[in-house]
Formats: sequence, structure tokens, C-alpha cells
Amino acid sequence: APGPGEWVGRARAVQAVGVRGGDHGAWGRGVEGGRAVVGATGPDGLGSVRVYHAALLALVAAMDGDLSEAEHLLELCELPADELGADTVARMSATQALVAGNGEDAVRLAQAAVTAAERTDDLNLQGAMRLTLARVTDDPHEAEAARRLFESKGNVAATGTIGLSSYRP
Repeated sequence: APGPGEWVGRARAVQAVGVRGGDHGAWGRGVEGGRAVVGATGPDGLGSVRVYHAALLALVAAMDGDLSEAEHLLELCELPADELGADTVARMSATQALVAGNGEDAVRLAQAAVTAAERTDDLNLQGAMRLTLARVTDDPHEAEAARRLFESKGNVAATGTIGLSSYRP
């Protein structure tokens, strides 16, 4: 049977292919598939995997504007931050920032996401966190920093989305 990572990977693939192909119901099916995996991993020693995938799916939902789904998935992130990887902490903080909207809390959370991402070597994660900061502050300099990070990684798709009309979904 496929492991948790494989199922979440499959859910994300269904989402990406379906949405790009015009099947907007693919997003919901992908979220449901991911939620089933995240919900099933529970107390059997996969807690950090559960939180990793919940944070990943929560950020995807928040970036797509589905804030209620993002909040629901954040509820599954019950482990303390010091037991999680910097990438998971970054995604959780970024999701919380997007859910908070505008204001001091959103900026503080987005800056925490950037700081956590900078502890990794993941340029795509760092770019996504800079883009989150750009969204909550409407700062074009942060968007440009995100663009540079995506370009240095060769992520043409992410680079192309910056500046399409708004930093917000």
C-alpha cells in the first residue's frame, strides 16, 4: 500500500493536473485525498509527518484563498514548533499569516515564515515565504526577492505567477 507521502503526492498531482485541465473539482478531490492521509497518520509515530502534510496542504489552501480549509488543516498541526522541521514551521506561519489577512499579526507571522525558511536550503520554500510576506504587506520588493529566489532555482512557473495582478489569491 502507498505510504502517506505517496498519497499526498498523488492528491497534489490530481489537483495540479485537474485544475490546469479545467477540472476545478480536482482541487476538492485533492484536498479530500490529502486530508484522509493526514487524518489517518495520528498517534502511531507519524505525528511529525502528519503535521508536515497538514502544513503543506494548509498553505496550498490558503494561497488558493480557501481560508476555512486552511484553518481546518492548521488544527491538525498539534506538535510544538521545536519538534518540527524549519520547513513545516515556515509553512504553518505563512498559512497563519494569510489567514490573519492584513495587520501586525499577519506581518509578524509572515516574517517568522521567512526566518524559518531561511534556515533551510530550499529556495522554492524561501521564495514562497517571501511571496507570502509580499501578500500581507503589498511590498513589491518582497515580491521581487521571491522572484529572484524562484529564478535562481529555475522555477519558471512560480516566477511567472508573480505580478499577475495581485499578490493575493
